[in-house]
Amino acid sequence: MRKKDSQKCHRRNELSTLWICLIFCRSCFAVPLQWELIQPAGSGPSARHSHSAVTLSVAQGMVYIFGGVDTSGNILGDMWVFDIPAQGWEAVDFNTTESLCTAAQSAASAASASAAAASAAIAPGPRAGHAMVSSGSYGFACGGYGPTDGGGTGLLGNGGVLDCWKLSLIP
Repeated sequence: MRKKDSQKCHRRNELSTLWICLIFCRSCFAVPLQWELIQPAGSGPSARHSHSAVTLSVAQGMVYIFGGVDTSGNILGDMWVFDIPAQGWEAVDFNTTESLCTAAQSAASAASASAAAASAAIAPGPRAGHAMVSSGSYGFACGGYGPTDGGGTGLLGNGGVLDCWKLSLIP
């Protein structure tokens, strides 16, 4: 999206809207699609762009979003879950034992001090422009850019290795 287009979205407050696409399969060759604007109940995440979203097979009817950039340009590290049947948002708090989710860093280089510190973390740090996909009951968030040790922003990784995290529900 060009900067000018992004500014238009900010003025029209489109960064805080939620749309759902309904897919009706009448045949394998022609799938009509329909978009519907969602009006969630209660409060939800701040307006953002460059975030990611994922669904998990073990949490049907839930959509998880993570990170992104807010309207002030801040890189975010929060996670929210949208309950499709209830049409509402809930913040996910990784700092409590009652959290619905847990995140553990995937294989990281033990030789790197930053990798050791990252493996002690319970959730990925703030990031934007990352990818998040699901595989069965897990979600994986990889890459993106975020705050760096030097005070700026840059690509996230441990010693040149892609920074990946696994998301799973706590039984």
